[in-house]
Amino acid sequence: MRNGPYELVVAPPDYPGMHYRGRYCYEHHLVYWRAHGVVPEPGQVIHHIDGDKRHNVATNLELMEAGEHSTEHLLSRPKKPTVHGTDNAYKHRGCRCAICKRASADRMNEWRWRTGRRKESGRKPAVHGSSSMYSYHKCRCAECREGNRIRAAKYRNDSGVRQLGSRGGCYPLMMQVRPLPPEPTD
Repeated sequence: MRNGPYELVVAPPDYPGMHYRGRYCYEHHLVYWRAHGVVPEPGQVIHHIDGDKRHNVATNLELMEAGEHSTEHLLSRPKKPTVHGTDNAYKHRGCRCAICKRASADRMNEWRWRTGRRKESGRKPAVHGSSSMYSYHKCRCAECREGNRIRAAKYRNDSGVRQLGSRGGCYPLMMQVRPLPPEPTD
């Protein structure tokens, strides 16, 4: 039987270690106990020297403190490359530029929205191609410019907003906008 990467075997009646589901123990714990006569205490782990968690022979197992074991695995793990403009670069690699900070905030906002842990504002996360991405987040990619243009055109057509000047702009969205008064009938 398996439990993740480890094998569970039926424990002998005289095994003093922890039993799982009443009768099973980890195979590497059993092998170490048979070879050395001790089971790991709380705060200790049995380490596979070659890194293969299924290679359970006494010469491949050693007893270590949990902290020492974690340190060994962290030092042997290759570091991920830092990609600029990602949440990972901001949180774990210490990059504090505006692009990485914004990426971290956007990812957190998306997580809050998905899990229902919204802030008081309750705003949805910004999405590329939306007018909020263009207006508030100052993204000037073609997708966001086009999204903003479409929304502005729809806003002008649907709400009957009074046009200003020769460029055809409308009142800013933040101002209170009143529809055009009805045409006088004679």
